Amino acid sequence: MTEFRFDAPGALFFRPEGPLDAIGVLACESHVETITDISVEHITIDLSDVSFMDPSGLGLLVDIAKRMKMRGGEFVIRGVHGQPQRMLERLNLMRPLNVQTATETSARPAVAAYAAAQAA
Repeated sequence: MTEFRFDAPGALFFRPEGPLDAIGVLACESHVETITDISVEHITIDLSDVSFMDPSGLGLLVDIAKRMKMRGGEFVIRGVHGQPQRMLERLNLMRPLNVQTATETSARPAVAAYAAAQAA
């Protein structure tokens, strides 16, 4: 199930689930229209539940990123792993799309837990 919520005023969180291919993009269409039509300052897209992405999914991410850049907003993609990560790396889009890998995303809480355990 796709998750779509406002975390704070002006901050949107979007987590698609399943493959981000032509069919997956169509299933997210109503959410995508909302994302691109509303004026938010920050969008986080969590791809931790996306195991496959084709050019349709890539087009979706690039479109949202362009719209946010035109507005002067912030855009981050997190939780990327597997085939979607390899695709973004091969196309040199990790930095332009502000992508955080699943390892980077999950390492932060783990590092904090480890530091707290060491301090005790």
